[in-house]
Amino acid sequence: MNDIIMWIIIGVVALAALAFLVYYIIKIAKLSPEKRKELLVTYLKGAVALAEQEVVGSSKGKEKLAMVEEYFNKNAPWFLKILLGIFGKENLQELIELALKEVKESFVK
Repeated sequence: MNDIIMWIIIGVVALAALAFLVYYIIKIAKLSPEKRKELLVTYLKGAVALAEQEVVGSSKGKEKLAMVEEYFNKNAPWFLKILLGIFGKENLQELIELALKEVKESFVK
């Protein structure tokens, strides 16, 4: 009897995890391309700000770019990596440049 209850609980937990996963996949799929890009850029803004804190000084742009790329590849949630796959991996540097531009604009205001 205890084994049946355990398998029912495991099944319910697995079903809940699957429902959660399907919900987020549908939510991301329904986003417009502009919103998807905005979501990626918002995450990259945080990574850019982190790189700016870590590597202080001018003329270290390549180091910061490499640091943001590495941070994204290691720490980004799976759905952001899927979005990057949709936009194309070669666009990561363009998105980082856009995020950097927006971060600099926010400091100027």
